[in-house]
Amino acid sequence: MVIDFLHDDLLSLDNCSLVCKAWLSSSQLHLFHSISVPNYQRPFARLPPFLAAVPSSAYATRNLSMRHQGPLTIYELQAVLSSLPRLRVLELTRCTFPQYRADRIRPTPCIPHISVLTLSRCNHNEADMDSLLDLISLFSVIDYLKVQNENIKFMTKPRESGPGPGPSSTSLRTISAAVVPLSFISRLVLHSKAPAEIRRIELISCTTPHIGDGGAAQLRTLLDAMTPTLASFGIMPTLYYAFSQGDVLPCTVEARAISRCTQLRSLDILLPEFHGMQLLSELMQYFQRDFRSPSRALPPGVRTVRFVVSAAAIGAPPFLLPGYPAQTHEEEEGLIAPCWRSIERCFEVDFAGRTFDFVMEDDASPAHRENLAALRDDLERRLAEMVGRGQLRVFPELSG
Repeated sequence: MVIDFLHDDLLSLDNCSLVCKAWLSSSQLHLFHSISVPNYQRPFARLPPFLAAVPSSAYATRNLSMRHQGPLTIYELQAVLSSLPRLRVLELTRCTFPQYRADRIRPTPCIPHISVLTLSRCNHNEADMDSLLDLISLFSVIDYLKVQNENIKFMTKPRESGPGPGPSSTSLRTISAAVVPLSFISRLVLHSKAPAEIRRIELISCTTPHIGDGGAAQLRTLLDAMTPTLASFGIMPTLYYAFSQGDVLPCTVEARAISRCTQLRSLDILLPEFHGMQLLSELMQYFQRDFRSPSRALPPGVRTVRFVVSAAAIGAPPFLLPGYPAQTHEEEEGLIAPCWRSIERCFEVDFAGRTFDFVMEDDASPAHRENLAALRDDLERRLAEMVGRGQLRVFPELSG
């Protein structure tokens, strides 16, 4: 069928939709695969009438993205989502919701399943997290939930969530949270329909290192409740998230919590941006200091630690800090080569019997893979002894 062949050529599909009713119907299955409500000029109020007027488009929609919309009531969203039976990806960015009411009733799930739900900077400035819990409750099953706040000031005085209406009827599989209070994550996890079904959690800067114990006890409680069934756990300590070259970091609260989770079997360290090999070497040294002490040792079940590199977090080769003049090979080696040799010695002594992998994020593009391949060659050269003794693998998923 011509229409199916042109599935990713939107201009040609638009022309095909003008040929006849049959081609219009077939074209709409691809043309309305994704719907975007991007800004105030295209308000959410226009979406329900459009979907009602063109039911075939509503049926074809798999992805819905909305930005700068609101305030949206949960019931308005519920009505729209109920009209999209094949929706698989929902992304809300800077959308707001009415102020939390203690007497609200948590909505009943109206969508049986969604693959990806992304909530980015929605209501976080007002610290009203309960509306997000209600939104999440609209779905029976969420394969991948991503909640991002990205406003670290909010973490200093997070508003305590209200008592809420009790457990949710939502089952979760994977959760990724960035700059979100642990109190919210705990409620989300422990009040979900089946906490044991959650297979992976990623936490990016979700503690407050300068307030009390920084959430170490709360994080430990959360992990203890989940580790018997949790298949994979990734974390970016808050001090790593805000790290810059030359910083002297104390022991992170995340390390204090993780070291006491004796049932933990998997640990991914999610690396922040590092435009420069010196920054990467310092991050590895801070990881070593976090877990080298017997009182803060890695849990016995964690035999392999993965350093996860975001494809967007590295610069182009040779990975120099933007704005700094390129150094000669001899100058660069003289500055940081001793650091890498120290890392190799310390990892051999402090982490004997454990192995380490550098891996890339799952969504790395071909262009990013070129940079990662160059980074692999650089790391294998600098840490040749660790590679040689089988303690380190660098991007094993890259071919060649």
